[in-house]
Amino acid sequence: MNRPELFVNHADKIINETRKQGILEGPTLPRHRIKQEPIVREGQWAETWQQALDPAGVRPQKHVLIVVAPRSFGSTTLALHLLARHTDEDTDIVKLDADWRTPKVGQLPAEERHAYQVDLKDPDHDRVSADFLTMLEEHAGLLEKLGSYLVLNVAKDLWADHYVPARSGIHVVHLNEPPPAQNVVEARLRARKAPGLIAYLRSVDKTKASLSRLDAVEAVRTADSIVLAWREH
Repeated sequence: MNRPELFVNHADKIINETRKQGILEGPTLPRHRIKQEPIVREGQWAETWQQALDPAGVRPQKHVLIVVAPRSFGSTTLALHLLARHTDEDTDIVKLDADWRTPKVGQLPAEERHAYQVDLKDPDHDRVSADFLTMLEEHAGLLEKLGSYLVLNVAKDLWADHYVPARSGIHVVHLNEPPPAQNVVEARLRARKAPGLIAYLRSVDKTKASLSRLDAVEAVRTADSIVLAWREH
């Protein structure tokens, strides 16, 4: 290769491609689609939402946010809505697939004007360690320079009550209650253009009692099943 500049460009490409190997990937989600989906922000959900934001309620409080919650509480929905409503319109929202043996900061992407979300729920591969959190602080500084954000949704049983200093670039919030199942179902019915079913559900005591025992994920599935059955008949 007689031209040095061509060699340098070729070498840079190889280096970049090598670095990207093993980096987590995932689909870019349309912001408007996220906003169209219903979300219930009541009780502790409303409190957690505010805790995740800066004092002005405009942007996420830190460039790395960790949401710790029991499984099936709908914390992923909260995270995606937070990013859709409190990051700039030209920021790409990316839902990452946690395709790793164990959480490693070196596998987290860091591109300009991106808002990443990743679920850590696999007991064999997603346990958070103190070393990971230490490295994550440095990563938070990088994301800040890039104007990007990262939300990690960690299953409560995989979070060993780690200590995260308040002055670090990481903010941790805990979600200990699911949104009221009845309200989730009703919001879902309105979004699916079936508000007429709400009055019926409210009038049947047995149905109300059954709904109250559902978590957020079960409530969403129930609402979709009700709409499907209604349209088929």
